[in-house]
Amino acid sequence: MAWTTPVTHATGDVITASQWNAEVTGNMNTLGPTVAGIIPASGTTATSGSGFTYTHTNGTGLYVFTFSTVYSATPVIQITNADAVNGSGFVYTGSQGTAGFTAYTLQKDGVTASDRAFHFIASPAH
Repeated sequence: MAWTTPVTHATGDVITASQWNAEVTGNMNTLGPTVAGIIPASGTTATSGSGFTYTHTNGTGLYVFTFSTVYSATPVIQITNADAVNGSGFVYTGSQGTAGFTAYTLQKDGVTASDRAFHFIASPAH
């Protein structure tokens, strides 16, 4: 994405290619923040993390996340089962977008919805 010829800011100011590369392509903050959270099996209050909100109805295994800051492109979501109480099971993402994602949790049979604790990291794709 690096440019080699001068470009114009939205303000009309001409900037050089080196400024563009330093301010935009070299600055990961232009793509969006890294957001992480530790989510308990039940409830709607994260154990840890910020930069997001989520909704969850106990017993459904469905968690719907909304980012506080919308990403410029769909972020990479890494999600991991962390449920020591309920033992092994599965957690995976459904729909993903610049504004949020859905997470589903299942029992170890891989079919039955079951609330499970997990953690996630959402970060800009680069």
